[in-house]
Amino acid sequence: MTEAPVEAPLVTAGLPARPRSRRLSTLVRTGSGIAAIGVKELRGRMRGRRAFVIVTLYLGLLGGFAWMVATLIAQSYTTGFGGSSAFASAAVGQGIFAALLMLETLQVAFLAPSSTAGAISL
Repeated sequence: MTEAPVEAPLVTAGLPARPRSRRLSTLVRTGSGIAAIGVKELRGRMRGRRAFVIVTLYLGLLGGFAWMVATLIAQSYTTGFGGSSAFASAAVGQGIFAALLMLETLQVAFLAPSSTAGAISL
């Protein structure tokens, strides 16, 4: 009687490979739990033209805000009162980051409760 060959585990760079789980691949392929709900909602909302227009307008306004902040900070260094011009690019980057962080935080603080209230009322 011949025995079936036993597969040796794949060894890469001296480390044994992790065993593959069929359940994990099934979950990734089909989606489960909150991920499945998220995929369903995004597919339903992003099919129309309106979603793309809103996202494009939002990104345009966000880019305009970042450009405005960069211009204002760069002008403060050209007037001579802002400090050394050697650190101007670092200051502009830090200013843009801080301004966008504050803007996004305010948006989350005001938009999250309103969208949650809308979802609850439906």
